Amino acid sequence: QRSRYMLLTNYSVNKRSSQFEARTDDDYLACTGSKWSLHALWRHLREERGYAAQDVEGLEGSIRDIVTKTFISAEDHINTQMAMSKLHRTNCFEIWGVDVLVDSALSPWLIEVNTAPDMSASSPLDKAIKGSVFTDTYTLVGIPVANSSSKSLQVMSKLRNNAAAAKA
Repeated sequence: QRSRYMLLTNYSVNKRSSQFEARTDDDYLACTGSKWSLHALWRHLREERGYAAQDVEGLEGSIRDIVTKTFISAEDHINTQMAMSKLHRTNCFEIWGVDVLVDSALSPWLIEVNTAPDMSASSPLDKAIKGSVFTDTYTLVGIPVANSSSKSLQVMSKLRNNAAAAKA
């Protein structure tokens, strides 16, 4: 029997819901539609729900702790995989998606970790957020990203298309 919460954070399933509200903008701070940025969530909790700034900051810190501890718990496995592939820490990277549920007491709960998150962009907000993820990732691994016409972004687009094709 499948759990009724199994697809709680699965966008590809949720976007088919009759209650799904698509976003047509890329405003990071807008609290509209069914998909928000973290910046919008923090703002919503402070301004609309009335949580104190320190409570929202505490939640953000707790989520960072969960993500950090999750990656630490996977370090041995990652190192083993890198050793088997003859890779070195400085020439290998992977983007992971971490799904966290926040309850009404502002307690975060780890739901799942995706080692191959969907990086396709189906809306302007997706493009803005996922573009930032790619830019930050490339910056961290030492690939300069100058502007939208740069060779790096063309490579990034090709990698993203190849990854999407491989998932299909």
